[in-house]
Amino acid sequence: MISEKKPLKIRKRIGYQLLVKLTNFVDINYIKAFKDKLTNQIWTDLEQRQYIDKKYLFNCHNYFGKYHLINWQELNHHG
Repeated sequence: MISEKKPLKIRKRIGYQLLVKLTNFVDINYIKAFKDKLTNQIWTDLEQRQYIDKKYLFNCHNYFGKYHLINWQELNHHG
């Protein structure tokens, strides 16, 4: 679940730092999401805050200990 997003710019890459609450990985509090690595739909959902009150299965890439969002799958209300 995403509880907060903060704008992020590293070099010329635009993105967000997402404060997340993960079920199975309690040591991970933030994941980064970069526009150039996401589908247009996910990026639009992030920009328009369409993630509020939704749970996701996040697919991330571990980049030197920092997790970068690659894709997500919305879980149903029972997931």
